[in-house]
Amino acid sequence: MGLGIELLSSVFDLRSNYYEAFSKTKLVESDNTEKALDGWDLRGDYYLPSTIVDDYTVSLFASYYDWSESGGDFSSDGYKIGFTGRPYKNLYVEAAIDDDGSSNKDFYVLLNYSLKLYDFDYKPAESSGNFNLESVEHRMYEKVLRENRIIKVVKGAIKVKRGN
Repeated sequence: MGLGIELLSSVFDLRSNYYEAFSKTKLVESDNTEKALDGWDLRGDYYLPSTIVDDYTVSLFASYYDWSESGGDFSSDGYKIGFTGRPYKNLYVEAAIDDDGSSNKDFYVLLNYSLKLYDFDYKPAESSGNFNLESVEHRMYEKVLRENRIIKVVKGAIKVKRGN
């Protein structure tokens, strides 16, 4: 189960989500078990002014997350730093570095396409500065940002890892 809150503006966004796992530990292989993790995340976005990125929607973001095993000893926390952009109508791109405290940092690129049944033509107003607040009414039906995959821990004879 998850619960989230989003505070949106034309300059900054702040999002936070809380996740509670209700499933029990499952045996997935002969000696391996997996269990969904509880956790939370916090993300802040800063929208670059249209004078810098033409008329594209580009934001820089930083997020922090913390996952833990309820009744267990596994926990993982980390951060992501990157950017998101919308190069064409409903095409979204996200590129970032994910550092979960392990010896390597993961770099990833996500491409998403949203098929919208109803979409009005919105063109951002010309911004004369970096911190001009404008109406965000057009973002009312925007996709909610949250972790869509179940974060789990897999334990076996040798390994303990965070899985997606």
